[in-house]
Amino acid sequence: MPWDTAHIYEHAFIFEYQERLRQAGLIAQVTSSISGETFETVIFISVLFRNEQASRVMKAYLAQGAMPSQKTINHALSNIENEERSSITVKNHPKLLSQLEQLVDTPWRLVKNIEPVFVDSQAVSPDKKSVELKLSEKDFIDFEIFISLRDASLEDVAVFNRLSGFIVDAACEQLSIDFQAYFNDDDSLVRLDKKRLCFTSRIELTVKNTVKSTDIETSAQAGINKLLDSTNMKVMKDTLRAWSHDPRSYGVLINYYRYSGLIAGAENIEKLAGADRMRSIISMLEIKASRRVRHNKA
Repeated sequence: MPWDTAHIYEHAFIFEYQERLRQAGLIAQVTSSISGETFETVIFISVLFRNEQASRVMKAYLAQGAMPSQKTINHALSNIENEERSSITVKNHPKLLSQLEQLVDTPWRLVKNIEPVFVDSQAVSPDKKSVELKLSEKDFIDFEIFISLRDASLEDVAVFNRLSGFIVDAACEQLSIDFQAYFNDDDSLVRLDKKRLCFTSRIELTVKNTVKSTDIETSAQAGINKLLDSTNMKVMKDTLRAWSHDPRSYGVLINYYRYSGLIAGAENIEKLAGADRMRSIISMLEIKASRRVRHNKA
């Protein structure tokens, strides 16, 4: 199987799962965290479920073994174009569909159940390519987004520190839907503006060069606004409650102090994070997108 086709399937698999979560009325990247990596002969998918519904959707998706829709394939192709900063030409569409169908028919395996084995990628004869990538730097643009909470109370800042990951995820999901954005980096840990009590989350992404900064800001805001839905508010609250009893939360709290000087206990943050406060924080956010100059290595 050509690596390019397997890469398309990785992106299509993730997008299709997230589409099913959205059809269930959820923000996919809030209710679960999913990522993938493609090698010559193996595709890895890692997923963390934050509620039972997200787990049920995945189980039903795997049981169905459905072929990705053309909408999903198109999204995957555009997303990879942004990732690779390249144009993709489908040289043989029937061949691409046939190759994707082979991958769909190949069952996923839980890593924990796999016996130790060496996989020799050289031993597998590659199939003919159905797509072609051509580097086209000028057709793409990088943006940096800052999502800020300014002049807030100490209690609001403490809660924002913990909500910032959800906020970044919600913005990224909408940007992916609207522009098939590829995300180069994000920093949901926050930093302090010494002049004011100001905390900021940052996102770096690549999109087609026809996208404007105002488009990015509008899309990110639309995604963040979806957090106000009662279902998503409950997911965030339940996650904060579980996190408050997780020993690993102490490492996060140390980073709070490292980046901001703020010390706050996980259980106290969970108590402070009522629905009214979370809605108030989300409505106070400021979003600013600006073009990021790409420095090519010499």
